[in-house]
Amino acid sequence: MIADTRHRPAGLRSSSLGSSDIGAVLRRLDWLLLLAVATLVGYGLWAIGGITRFDVPGNPDYFVTRQATAAALGTAAMLVAIFIPPSLYLRHWRFLYAGTIGVMLFVFAFAEAVRGSKRWIDLGPFQFQPSEFGKLFFVLAIAGFLVERGRRVGELGTVATAIGLGLVPICLVFVQPDLGTALLVGVAGLFVLFLAGVRWRLIGLLAAAVAGVAP
Repeated sequence: MIADTRHRPAGLRSSSLGSSDIGAVLRRLDWLLLLAVATLVGYGLWAIGGITRFDVPGNPDYFVTRQATAAALGTAAMLVAIFIPPSLYLRHWRFLYAGTIGVMLFVFAFAEAVRGSKRWIDLGPFQFQPSEFGKLFFVLAIAGFLVERGRRVGELGTVATAIGLGLVPICLVFVQPDLGTALLVGVAGLFVLFLAGVRWRLIGLLAAAVAGVAP
């Protein structure tokens, strides 16, 4: 079951972090996993540097620089996310959900169509794909919604509302079109429901009902 943060001690609900809290966060990190990720990123940059060295005349580091910039921004975002208390996400799940829908709508308004698909926004040194961030924000938003419902997580109305909330970003990604990401968002939503304590039978029943009325 997803823990209800409303019944946690006040110290855990605080949005500020002291030095002892920072130390505790650092001790809980999976350093082996972080080392593995850093190794993969480093190897990827090395491979890109070698493969694309002659792709842009006069600028052999063009593509590796772009990827290194993206990796640096991702690392900065990870560091910020590590020190944000999870209770903050859960309390403000509506803003996360609205932000998810907003960035996906932003794509339709400002992204250029490439081979009939609108997925990327060109920001100069790199391209931004809102649906990638949408997957994370969507999971956090649905988790916050279910935590807010507390003991009513297993009720039919709660599950139906969660699935309804999930259908909006799924449909927006699907019409980009990006079927792979749409499927990932849908599966992620189902797993959040399962981890919250909803039975697979109920999830399957509602999913089948949605599939039956979908065009």
